[in-house]
Amino acid sequence: MINSETQPKEYPAYRKWLRHYLDFCKKYDHGYADIKSLPLFVDKLKSKNQDSFQQDQTQKAPDIILCRAGRTNTITNV
Repeated sequence: MINSETQPKEYPAYRKWLRHYLDFCKKYDHGYADIKSLPLFVDKLKSKNQDSFQQDQTQKAPDIILCRAGRTNTITNV
């Protein structure tokens, strides 16, 4: 996250959404890098009435954290 536009104060929220996303993928047997998994997770959040800001953070979290850790492709662009 250091090289992203994400502010340090937002890091905990992005880590939280990444953990939730990875738990979702494990629970429902989705590959975390599968481009179909993230939209399914966001749909799940919508069904739980999460606001649009949280949904936006959720969509960015895997890319921000995992791609900065050395992945060359983003989840949303694989």
